[in-house]
Amino acid sequence: MCKRRKKIAQDAFLKVWDRWDRVSTMVNPAGYLYRAAMNLSRSRFRRLLRVTKVPFSPERSLDPYGAADARDAVVRTISGLSPRQRQALVLTDLLDRSTDEAADLMHVTTSTIRSLVSEAHKAMRTVMETDDD
Repeated sequence: MCKRRKKIAQDAFLKVWDRWDRVSTMVNPAGYLYRAAMNLSRSRFRRLLRVTKVPFSPERSLDPYGAADARDAVVRTISGLSPRQRQALVLTDLLDRSTDEAADLMHVTTSTIRSLVSEAHKAMRTVMETDDD
């Protein structure tokens, strides 16, 4: 059996196992397993079909997983910040709010916003540099 079929079969068995409390009471649990495997196979086929329709351009990254890895690293790094640092960072960097607007929204002074954003940038830089090594 090829690896893809094994993966689909394993995933189907896991789906059945996760729902075993309901599946065990069915008249034909094997039919549910068969349907789960068919649905997984069809979903995989549709996903592969969508990928083939994406136009190729030379500007695209040679490493298609690089962007996903970078995004994952940023999300993990941001989740490690304190809630106040995260809020200040999102307001100023992602939502392009001025420090005055962010200060009003967070009910703090503008110097506090600048300090929180600076600390967040420093923490992110530290974590991202250690992830690269």
